Amino acid sequence: MAGLTSTGFTKKTLQEIREDLQAALRAAFGDDINLDADSVFGRLVDNFAKPLADVWEALEAVYHSQYPSTAEGVALDNALSLIHI
Repeated sequence: MAGLTSTGFTKKTLQEIREDLQAALRAAFGDDINLDADSVFGRLVDNFAKPLADVWEALEAVYHSQYPSTAEGVALDNALSLIHI
């Protein structure tokens, strides 16, 4: 399961995002929808999947920026300032 869980944060992979988008299109238009890479809907899936994967990566970076062991740069300075270091 992707997202924030009791064990931390797990991002969705590009493949999981593609599968979710394909499932949503099948639910909306039926199982016989053409999702081949060269079809209109296949190209829509590819065009939306990458930006969504980028959002998941940004969410993961925000999550990790809160912890001194995984933060970098200014985020590390900010995380350490919370414990007066």
